Amino acid sequence: DEAYFEYSEALNPDFPNSLKMDYPNILTLRTFSKAYGIAGVRLGFGIGHEKIIDALNKVKLTFEPTAMAQAAGMGALNDTAFLKKTIDNNTKQLKYLYKEFDRLGIKYVTSYANFIMTVWKDKEEVMQIFEKLMQRGVLVRPLYDPISHCIRISVGKPEENEHCVEALGEIL
Repeated sequence: DEAYFEYSEALNPDFPNSLKMDYPNILTLRTFSKAYGIAGVRLGFGIGHEKIIDALNKVKLTFEPTAMAQAAGMGALNDTAFLKKTIDNNTKQLKYLYKEFDRLGIKYVTSYANFIMTVWKDKEEVMQIFEKLMQRGVLVRPLYDPISHCIRISVGKPEENEHCVEALGEIL
């Protein structure tokens, strides 16, 4: 599952790329929902050895992606400028959020994706932070057991991240 591959590769050029691995038992799955920014289209792809693809074709649903979804995917693959802009923003904004979280004393797990998992004392603190952020127009995602003491914060545009940091500063 390489849903976040484009982000991961940008953050670590040595990040493994399964498409370059020559093993007959690897099936690589990627999506257009993350870095390509077309989540609503629900489009992705799988690449693997012919035997794996043949087996999948025997059990897959009979409907292919819609013509609109296929056109959106082709457009996304051809729009390298958008992909570069998205990845550059993510890389810069992760660094910004790390710096600000360090300044605010917020614990976090470094990321190879477009979100950061922040770590809090317990589930109760998570829910308090979540509610107070929501009141300030910042939507985050509390996580569930066994990591219910964590919040997932997505990387946004600079002004969105600044608003999130400002709100966290007020709350803390």
